[in-house]
Amino acid sequence: MQSFATHPSNIVLLEFHPDHDELSPGKELRDGLSVALRMGSTLWLANDESLSIERLSISPEDSSGRSSFAGAHRQFALHDFLALPLPPRNAPGERINEADIEGLASDGKYLWLTGSHSLRRKQPDPGDGIRRAHKRLASVSADGNRYLLARIPVVEQEGGHVLMREVEHKGKRRTAALLRGDEHGNELTALLREDEHLAPFLAIPGKDNGFDIEGIAIAGKRILLGLRGPVLRGWAVILEVALAPDRDPAWLRLAPLDAEGTLYRKHFLDLQGLGIRDLCVQGADLLILSGPTMDLDGPVAVWRWPGAAGAPDARETVVAAGVLERVFDLPFGHGVDHPEGMSLYTHADGSEEGLLVVHDAAAPSRQIGESTLVADVYPLPPPGRKKKKKSG
Repeated sequence: MQSFATHPSNIVLLEFHPDHDELSPGKELRDGLSVALRMGSTLWLANDESLSIERLSISPEDSSGRSSFAGAHRQFALHDFLALPLPPRNAPGERINEADIEGLASDGKYLWLTGSHSLRRKQPDPGDGIRRAHKRLASVSADGNRYLLARIPVVEQEGGHVLMREVEHKGKRRTAALLRGDEHGNELTALLREDEHLAPFLAIPGKDNGFDIEGIAIAGKRILLGLRGPVLRGWAVILEVALAPDRDPAWLRLAPLDAEGTLYRKHFLDLQGLGIRDLCVQGADLLILSGPTMDLDGPVAVWRWPGAAGAPDARETVVAAGVLERVFDLPFGHGVDHPEGMSLYTHADGSEEGLLVVHDAAAPSRQIGESTLVADVYPLPPPGRKKKKKSG
């Protein structure tokens, strides 16, 4: 299949508050952004090693029209909204019990978010001897806050957006809520333990081609979850679910997708061996950011699945490469600058719709001053429609 390399047409300067930029000694928030979502003048961001959602406010473009600025950083701690199973830290000075936030989406009323739901294998440190390196590579843990699939009410205030634990409007109450579960899993992973395709991968760490959610999109009443892994014989996976309030408003339950009571569907996509790093809705289409499922530098590509976010197809599908449009390939670095999150990004005059991309392992050349980061905006070509008859 033909590859379409592209280059940024604009940049956005992301300025974080220095007091909120440090996650731990030697680790900054801006070092690795996993998700981005634009809502009007608000830009939501997250680092996958944190337990918070970051809000920046977008200022008008400069006189050249070549760059935008996003500042006025405000941080929203997840524990202020959701009953996460683990505290922020087990003890003072210990590492954060991260949620591994890998997906953000909005339906206009709620900010939806997902953690990776993945296991974690320790990485040997430079200078480790053979025995210690072996021990670390044998250490696999389940960080309980990663089993995160939730929604938080979002409201507009003074031209921007804020998150609320609870809000009431015209007699209707909206409450922050989390899919029912605990530090060992949730309702979705419980079902998948019996799945013929995915069950074996729940016991494998995410970066070993194990189960790993890295994207969320809202398509009507459906929620689409993109999996970085597993990739099965070259085929990537999108899970489709629906959520409904539980009797306790702080919790959500899986809801049937059809009259037969189906609680999840699997969609297999031929992304030429790549896993899914993020999802983004554009009209009735679904944009897919793809990259390696393993801990590798590249390749990275953006795909379009025509119609996938529009009218629901009440069946599981196998989506061949001919159905998908490979929109363009993204540049990536060696050991740095791994494209990890994306969001639609329209210029101030509305003349052109682009795609904002943020990176994990941000290169030093992207980092300006004490707490500013450069993100890229890529031109987004109009869709070239593909025939849907090859999907079955």
